[in-house]
Amino acid sequence: MINVEEEVKKAFEKGGYVYDSTKISIKFNSRLKKTLGRCHYRINVTTKRAEPYKLDFSTLFLNTGSDLDIIEVIRHEVAHALVCIETGENHGHDEYFKRMCKRLETSKDQTSSQINYKVPIQQIFKYTGICTNCGMVVGQWHRAGNVVKYPHLYNCGKCKTATIKITQNF
Repeated sequence: MINVEEEVKKAFEKGGYVYDSTKISIKFNSRLKKTLGRCHYRINVTTKRAEPYKLDFSTLFLNTGSDLDIIEVIRHEVAHALVCIETGENHGHDEYFKRMCKRLETSKDQTSSQINYKVPIQQIFKYTGICTNCGMVVGQWHRAGNVVKYPHLYNCGKCKTATIKITQNF
């Protein structure tokens, strides 16, 4: 299993910095289902500069992702932190951020949707809509919206006439 703190330290060193756990904490968040990691910032009122203060990582991803993908996500989030440290601004996924990703030797300079990891649908979405005719998954939802409440009013985009059966995953 990957030691996240060690990988964060290595990524900081690749970027030319020393990781200080008293300034930037590492948290493992079981509530992150779609997001693999996050870098949190706050504005220093005296300097008016953004400063990273926390790196959040999805425990679901850490438990199911491959070691290589986990290291890539760690480097991606550290790149956000280092860009913020250098410029005092949140750059998102702009060119400055992409140059930092190259410096950290990570190919993940976009959002986390580039990484696929196998997690059962039941752990991500509360409701799943399945076509009663072809069996295709029509949609997945976190909340009970109109499709979930009134599935008889909706149909499969492929079959056009079949109804949708809603299953509650948890």
